[in-house]
Amino acid sequence: TLDSYSKRIRNSHTPKLGADFTLSKKSSISFVGSGLSTELDNKTNTLSTDYNSGLKKNGSYDFSNNAASKWYNYSGNVLFQHQFDTAGTDLAINLDLSTYQNKTNENYRSIEQDSLDDYVDQSLQHSEQKGKLMIYAIKADYTRTLKSAVNIEAGIKSSYVQSDNNTKFFDNIS
Repeated sequence: TLDSYSKRIRNSHTPKLGADFTLSKKSSISFVGSGLSTELDNKTNTLSTDYNSGLKKNGSYDFSNNAASKWYNYSGNVLFQHQFDTAGTDLAINLDLSTYQNKTNENYRSIEQDSLDDYVDQSLQHSEQKGKLMIYAIKADYTRTLKSAVNIEAGIKSSYVQSDNNTKFFDNIS
């Protein structure tokens, strides 16, 4: 048989803010920032009982996991646009920054019992997980419309990604 119970509590917030500014008749700049903040508490308890073919109890395992997680994701964008003429010649430059961070702590407990419900073995473990991902990007797009209704387009993009992850597991008995 298997009996399992889980309880999850999640709190999230998702702010977003933006602004557009006209610098001249031909130029504008826009700013956008957004985020996600989530905190999650998760508790799980599972009891597994093993029976033989004669329905006699062989033993049981009692497992629990308590986890607390925090995630923070933020991004920002700056867009500069300039229109050189009314024929369709323009330049757009985008700057982007995104960051993703998480931190999770978990505690695991596992107890093994024999057919008489006597203690056989126990495991107590703890894990700490931290991660951070940063993404930086810049791109520029140039468009020019010729008199013959032909478009010439050129662009360039560069990005840089930085990742730092650290996961640790601990045996709390030994």
